[in-house]
Amino acid sequence: MKQIHGAIYIYITMFFIGASYYLGHSYSHPIVTFLSGTCMAIAIFVHLFSVWIVKFQLNISEMEEGTF
Repeated sequence: MKQIHGAIYIYITMFFIGASYYLGHSYSHPIVTFLSGTCMAIAIFVHLFSVWIVKFQLNISEMEEGTF
């Protein structure tokens, strides 16, 4: 189940990176540039959140196994 969640986070991150790249290179309007930056910020946030979740899950599994 953890692998499925990891794949979902990767797909969400890649979607927002792709949207940011597309918006940044296809249009030159200031609002679209802002949306491009927002998409990249969301991608970074999702990535950091997924790393935090994995570390949290590892801490829980270590506590359950007694290797904490």
